[in-house]
Amino acid sequence: MSTRPVRRAVGRAPLTVAAVALPLVLGQGPVPRLPPSLTVRPAAAPAPVPVSLTATRLTTTGFAYAGVVSVPSAAGAVAALRFTIAAATASELVMSTGCGGGPALVLSAADGAAPSGLVIDATSLQASVAGAPIALSAAAPPDPASVPTGDLVLTDVSVHAVAVRATGLRLAGTGLAPGSCGP
Repeated sequence: MSTRPVRRAVGRAPLTVAAVALPLVLGQGPVPRLPPSLTVRPAAAPAPVPVSLTATRLTTTGFAYAGVVSVPSAAGAVAALRFTIAAATASELVMSTGCGGGPALVLSAADGAAPSGLVIDATSLQASVAGAPIALSAAAPPDPASVPTGDLVLTDVSVHAVAVRATGLRLAGTGLAPGSCGP
C-alpha cells in the first residue's frame, strides 16, 4: 500500500489518501461479465457508536430541542434527546468513542467548529447556561418548555450521545489517542 498527499478541492490542508493498486492479470482470458439478473442492494448503514463529548465552552447559534427520537444502535433502538444546532464552536473539545465492540478512541481539539449545522441524539446532556446547571436525560425526558433554546453559551459540557452528525467540522490543535473502556 502506498500513500500520497492529495489536496482538497478548496486547497486547504493536505489529506493523506491510501492508494491501493489492483493487480492486473493479463493473459487470463476474457473479463467475466455479471449475469443480467444480478441485483445489487446497498448494505444497511452501520448502527451508530456511542460517543461521549466534553467541552469547557460550547457557543451555539439556533440551539433547539426537537424531542425524543428512537435511534438504532448495535444493542437495538435507543431513546435519545434530539438537539439541533445551526452553528457551534467549542473550546477544549474531547470526543471519546468505542467500547461498543470496537477499539476506544479519544479525539481532542483545542478548538472546534460546526459552522453549517449539528444534530446530537443524546442519552444525556449536562452543562451550565448563564451559570445555572442543567441536566437532561432521555430516561426522564424534559418538558420542552424547560429546555433553553436560541443562541446559547454552555459551559462545562458533558454529552453522552448515540449519534452526532455535522454538515461540516473544523478542528484545531487536535490529538488522537487510544482510549480506555474501563472505569
